[in-house]
Amino acid sequence: MAELSEDSTLEQPQGASVASVQLEGEVRVKTSMSMLFSDILSQELSSAIASPDSVGVLQKYLRNKPLDQLNPAELRPFLENMPDSIAQILKEAVFCSGAAVKRIHCEYPLKVGDRFIFRGSGLMADLELLDGRVVSIKPLKKR
Repeated sequence: MAELSEDSTLEQPQGASVASVQLEGEVRVKTSMSMLFSDILSQELSSAIASPDSVGVLQKYLRNKPLDQLNPAELRPFLENMPDSIAQILKEAVFCSGAAVKRIHCEYPLKVGDRFIFRGSGLMADLELLDGRVVSIKPLKKR
């Protein structure tokens, strides 16, 4: 879907042209984590699990069972009551490892003369993340 940029208007005199548009689509996300970053997340998770609030939740819902031995009915209350400190670290680890996010919605400014491919799937670029930080953006361009 293309939208006119702020510097253009919807109603233009006949014969006038638009200088730029804002395209909406998705970027394909490629992620990786360094050993150092995974070690840091592991240490943060260990600290969060050792907090008194977390220990209480773990004891109440896990009842000394490993996570892989819990059925969905037993696991659901634990996930719903997981301390925020643990949840935030897990969300960061999942995002940085690419386990949950493969595509992200994006907007792309396109000006007259720019070369660009907009695939039928809405894919606009490849985005590479390392430790949750953008290290490369490769827009799909015609050669």
